[in-house]
Amino acid sequence: MRIGRLDEVGGFRFAAPKDLGEAVQQATSDKFKINPPTGGWKKLEFVEQKDNTLTIRIAGIERKILDEQDIEMIGKELFHLSDELQKPENLVDGKPPVLRLDFSNLTYMSSAALCKLIILNRKQTSGGSEFELENIPPKIYGVFETTKLNKLFKIINPPTALPKPEEYSPRWGNGSGRGNLY
Repeated sequence: MRIGRLDEVGGFRFAAPKDLGEAVQQATSDKFKINPPTGGWKKLEFVEQKDNTLTIRIAGIERKILDEQDIEMIGKELFHLSDELQKPENLVDGKPPVLRLDFSNLTYMSSAALCKLIILNRKQTSGGSEFELENIPPKIYGVFETTKLNKLFKIINPPTALPKPEEYSPRWGNGSGRGNLY
């Protein structure tokens, strides 16, 4: 089952942002019971529910996660979703569902956003669940490799062709041979 926001794309109807919480509740009622956070879902799109996996995507941003308020909202919603999935009514064979984050609409993320993912990974795995990442663009995956985060996260279909390190970030390098990754 697929749901999300805005228009009709790819043969399935997206719910309007104000209806996203209701759409999630309806779409997950057959498998998972997920209550929206206070204020509703603003930064997450629910892409697909298949077997014991719930795939989500970060939405409401312009392909880059840089803004501090966006990062806090994304973290809040991801942590809330993780808590909801670990409730007893959502366990499947005694385990919480797998939470998969789709990066297909992102091109760049700050170190603060990476930090939220590390915390979420710890939260998911300590609760007995899995946290997976998929469709990571090569530039973001290059940062994952450089920082060894590709060893921490379970990554579905990592990119095979990676850019040069100086292409990871528009702010890379300052002529001294020492650059910023983010």
